Amino acid sequence: MKKSRPRGWRRVLTSAVAVALGVGIWAVPQASADVSEDVTAAAINRCKPQEKWINHLATGGEMRIMFELCVASNGKAKRNAFARHIWWETYSPPGNLFGVFTLVIRLERNDVRKSHSPCVFTWEVNNLSTPDGSVPGTCNAGTITTNLRGGWTADGYLAYRRVGYDSRNQHWQLAGTGSIR
Repeated sequence: MKKSRPRGWRRVLTSAVAVALGVGIWAVPQASADVSEDVTAAAINRCKPQEKWINHLATGGEMRIMFELCVASNGKAKRNAFARHIWWETYSPPGNLFGVFTLVIRLERNDVRKSHSPCVFTWEVNNLSTPDGSVPGTCNAGTITTNLRGGWTADGYLAYRRVGYDSRNQHWQLAGTGSIR
């Protein structure tokens, strides 16, 4: 009968090799397919993919928005929450599709907001079927300095109002990240 090694043996081996080589960078095996974590020395960056389809656009089409929601630490006293790799595809002719299209990212500690920022993409989603090089690919909640450890997460929502369909803003609550120190 073949002996099996404990599940975490690759992580230990990978980190030992990286430290021995002086690289200091290694990938942590993912607990599930929808969570990623990058570790650089003591810095941590935990991300969770987000995807939303929005139907019933004024021109009869639909759109899909995708990005990663992340919480990060520099391993010392800096904490940040942000969305990265923001991308959308509009399956509709460009036009006046949205009256509001705002991504709000929050940095939270134990579900209490510590920092937040709205990023308005209304003009971009109305005029570009997909983002071009002029569209920022990130939305940053802001970096804070604190000695508090544990319970740091990223969360937020997308506020949108479809022209000719919604009388008020709709809110899509994002799936928050796991916590970091």
